[in-house]
Amino acid sequence: MKRISDLWKEYEFYTKGLTEFGRQLAFACVAICWIFKKDTLQLPALILLALISVVLFFITDIAQYLSGSISYSKFCIKKEKKFYKAKKKKLKNNPEFTGTLDYEDFQVNIPETLGIWTMYLFYTKNFLLLLSYILLIIYMVLNLKIM
Repeated sequence: MKRISDLWKEYEFYTKGLTEFGRQLAFACVAICWIFKKDTLQLPALILLALISVVLFFITDIAQYLSGSISYSKFCIKKEKKFYKAKKKKLKNNPEFTGTLDYEDFQVNIPETLGIWTMYLFYTKNFLLLLSYILLIIYMVLNLKIM
């Protein structure tokens, strides 16, 4: 059981965190790829694949937050309606009620599937970012002559 206010905190979580750092790494990857472009603005195949992986990272990043915000907001709105309906009923049936029916104390069961797509997208985007750096490393190992 969680309070609805805690759910909104989780909702906010999906707009911050690792993604901010991941975005910085993705932009850094693009900058590194640009270093390896040829004079004709052509990109070697591995560098192009790394850039495609970064683009897919950004698309998946947006999809993750869209998925998280939609699923959590729909769930929270549904539970808030249930809370206010229960509060109204409790007060109507017992006018002398002196206890609290505080929103902060409202507990809800969270289905296991609530954030499943958000988590899949989270893992996918981080895999894509890792893949882009692996492709860069492979390119550097194969093409850069150190000594």
